[in-house]
Amino acid sequence: MLKKIAALAAVVAVLPLGAGVVTSVSSPVIANAATKKATKKATKKATSKIYTLTGSKNIKKSFHIKSGSPALYKGKFAADKAQVTLTKIGSLKVRKTYKATQQITVKQNKKNVKYVYVTNGKTKGWTLASKLTAGKFMPAD
Repeated sequence: MLKKIAALAAVVAVLPLGAGVVTSVSSPVIANAATKKATKKATKKATSKIYTLTGSKNIKKSFHIKSGSPALYKGKFAADKAQVTLTKIGSLKVRKTYKATQQITVKQNKKNVKYVYVTNGKTKGWTLASKLTAGKFMPAD
């Protein structure tokens, strides 16, 4: 106990008095810039949703998008529960062919909804299967 008190006293003796009280003229600007960065990160931070996993299977299909830009999600699967956490990371682009390798079924608003894992170059993630059209993209002549 005495050793702990002696060590604490040594640390207190090394610290300068009033270190937290010293301020400068530029500190509000730095604090404001830091606050803005933190606010931007908070607004950019994607919201995650947790769903109950009801099924999964491997598939090998090609899909494309006829209209719109469906959301692309990153999926994290629980090791000990039948749950998946989907976090939005972007959206898919039209006029491209996406290869689907896996399909999951989740319980969403008391309905079973299918998501597929699609890839195209650097683009990869989970998207709603209902937003995709089967087959390769073929440009109209």
